[in-house]
Amino acid sequence: MGKALMLGAAALGLSACATPSARGPEVPTAPDRWAFASAQTETAQNPWWRGLFPDPALAALVEEAGQGPSVAVTLARREAAEARLRAALQALAPTGAVRVDLSGRVEDAAESVVAGAEFSIGYSHNLAGAERWRVRAAAARVEAADATLAAARLDARVTAARLIAAALAVEGQQAAARRGLAAAEESLSLAQARVSAGLDSALAAAQARAARDRQAALLPPLAQARLQARLGLEAVLARSLGGQALTTPEPFAQAQTQFTDTPVAVLARRPDMRLALADLAAADGEAAAAEADRWPTMSIATMFGFAAADRPPDGAVGMVTGSLLAPMLGAARREALSDAAAAEAEAAAAEARRAFAAAIADVETSLVRLHETRTARQARAAVVVSAQEQSDLARSRYLSGLTSFLEVTLADAALAEAEFGLAQADGALLEAQILLAGALGLGADF
Repeated sequence: MGKALMLGAAALGLSACATPSARGPEVPTAPDRWAFASAQTETAQNPWWRGLFPDPALAALVEEAGQGPSVAVTLARREAAEARLRAALQALAPTGAVRVDLSGRVEDAAESVVAGAEFSIGYSHNLAGAERWRVRAAAARVEAADATLAAARLDARVTAARLIAAALAVEGQQAAARRGLAAAEESLSLAQARVSAGLDSALAAAQARAARDRQAALLPPLAQARLQARLGLEAVLARSLGGQALTTPEPFAQAQTQFTDTPVAVLARRPDMRLALADLAAADGEAAAAEADRWPTMSIATMFGFAAADRPPDGAVGMVTGSLLAPMLGAARREALSDAAAAEAEAAAAEARRAFAAAIADVETSLVRLHETRTARQARAAVVVSAQEQSDLARSRYLSGLTSFLEVTLADAALAEAEFGLAQADGALLEAQILLAGALGLGADF
């Protein structure tokens, strides 16, 4: 027993010496503010889809997407990571066993029956703490699974929101195309009436008919695009939308807001950064464990029990043993495994640096995209006002006999094109806001 205690004290002393250690995250420091400074004044909102889609039914579809099939897959993988963590924790606990024997034998023509039971308990401890490093690595894998789950949830919601935005944008384009078609039909009726009255040539009617046909040709592709957006959303949700319409009672251009946050907060929230740092921590832990496997392992075991027989000897038995196992054979293999784990850790560190740069670029790009689409939308709105004035003036001049019908046709076509472009700008602006919310990592954790 005294020798076993001495071995335990020696193990504690050796484990306090220099042992493998993790390096910790090696990523650059986050900037104090974004380079595109014009978007610094507004604060991030969660859940962002409720601000972008005033219709609660549409916002509910985005929220539902965060619980879809892709999320269910990552949930199962998280459970597997938790199970591996529990297994790693069990490696730190002592092991025990119970054995019961019942045997008989014949000696000198006499039968003898022997019964016995014993209980043993043992504990092994790598002097460099390999088991503890594996627990740390397994815990980091659980964090990585959490980040993967958040990424799947965010990706599904951003995809669903973009599909809804596409459907709403097409709805706006269809409305603009129908207004243009109605104006073209009115112009055609006017031209035909003037031709019948002998006030204009047949060319005016032909021009009006061609303008009407161009407007009508816009509608079928738009209907197909809206159907594709609907089918894409059903695929994300893994269910049919039934009779639910992808439309909003609010004016489309008013369903707009903006999100931003400090770089430190964004990097801490983004699932890809959380995943990269968790993978780095896990790889560092596994590398330290592989290096620790090259160190000796101390084992302590104790056994006690009893034996009963119809003839002596019988009675209680007990034993305490201790050992120190130093790996000797297979050193080259363990060194190779340690080198491989260290290389994996270096790769994880490089991936963390890449994820950091990509995250910064993603947010900066999204901020610039939002500014540009917002500016473009304002310009498109100004074009619609000018085109409307031009159309009214051209029609007035034509009715006064000051110009040909071609001027009316061209002005109406310009107005229809301007309204169509404004609807496209509305869709681009809404999508830019969705992409920014995704770049900021909003909506990933609930």
